[in-house]
Amino acid sequence: MRLSDFMLSTQELDPAMPLYFESGSHEVPVSALTPTSSQLILNLTGNQTPLTLGQLRAQVKALPGRLRLYVQQATGDHLILGYRLTQNHLLLG
Repeated sequence: MRLSDFMLSTQELDPAMPLYFESGSHEVPVSALTPTSSQLILNLTGNQTPLTLGQLRAQVKALPGRLRLYVQQATGDHLILGYRLTQNHLLLG
């Protein structure tokens, strides 16, 4: 998923919504962002407070929309293909 597509599709959502990544049957908080020249890597930690959608928006405001969203895991970087909404948060996958 490109950053511009993610931003456009989430523009009407609550900025206080926390961000999680779905890893198997676990939901892991997205805790930090690391931009590179071609990727926006979402860093995961199991014990930190997740970033909110509003915090993500503020941090990526100046980044190019062409960046692809990836999640960093022990097995390598994995492309984010989409997300789904739950009652309490946005779940990337």
